[in-house]
Amino acid sequence: MLWSIYFTYFQSRLWNRILFRGSDGETVQVFRLQKKMIRVITGEHKREYYRHIFKKFRILTLTNLTVYSRCVMLYKKVPWKFKTKLWNIWP
Repeated sequence: MLWSIYFTYFQSRLWNRILFRGSDGETVQVFRLQKKMIRVITGEHKREYYRHIFKKFRILTLTNLTVYSRCVMLYKKVPWKFKTKLWNIWP
């Protein structure tokens, strides 16, 4: 239940923020909020290192979402197509 709330509410807002505002001064605060939400959902301690949690649940961080959105925009704008699909080369 909490994961569906995270993906429908929070990650969709992250995606819209990246698309419409890009990276700005509030990016660090939003990233901290993202880490806090993931820790609340998983029940991890707030001093717990966050990267293994993101890898375990295959969640993209705000930085990775920004890079991914740029790759998607580039893929849509480039007139030629890649031989492999973009989502096939993403781990």
